[in-house]
Amino acid sequence: MQRSMWKRIFLPTLIALAILFGSHFLGEVLFSIDSLEKPAYVTEAPSDGDKPEDDVGAAGADAKPTGNTVENETPGPDEDTKPTRDTLESETADNATAFLSSASLVKGAKLFKKCKSCHTTKKGGKNTIGPNLWDVVGRKIAGSTGFKYSEALKGKGGDWSFAALDAFLANPKSYAKGTKMSFRGVKKNEDRADLLVYLHSLSDAPKPLP
Repeated sequence: MQRSMWKRIFLPTLIALAILFGSHFLGEVLFSIDSLEKPAYVTEAPSDGDKPEDDVGAAGADAKPTGNTVENETPGPDEDTKPTRDTLESETADNATAFLSSASLVKGAKLFKKCKSCHTTKKGGKNTIGPNLWDVVGRKIAGSTGFKYSEALKGKGGDWSFAALDAFLANPKSYAKGTKMSFRGVKKNEDRADLLVYLHSLSDAPKPLP
């Protein structure tokens, strides 16, 4: 009976221990691990004077352009010096004479429709609320026969040159303070240029354009 118990308990335990230690030994023999003399990857901590590449890239992105960079980005002479229409208009503010060469007689006639309630344009036409404007370019200021002008215009003197007409059309009350004319004026240089070309055409012998 005791022998039977020994066989059933002790013997299987011995066999299990033998298998366990035998497996461990066999594993060490088959898979040996040799330590390296030198590490495969050397990691060095950056010194205070060094910057990581990412930091250098970020600094380069935020850096101000150098003199050479600015010089390369400066527009060439053709881009910088060619005057645009907006530039020309700003440089000749309140002066439409610079646009006379490109002005339109047809547009000027359309714009003048607003003036027909006060002015006539026929040769020998009568004065109405305002003076007749036939042959007005080059005529003496306040020079229409039979029309009662304000003292403001009478005191101006000179002739209705293109420049004088342009200034008057831009702002009558500013050109001749005290004028009876209630018209507020034409703000755009191009529109005044069109009107000037139309007024210039109201003559048997139009004066030469400036």
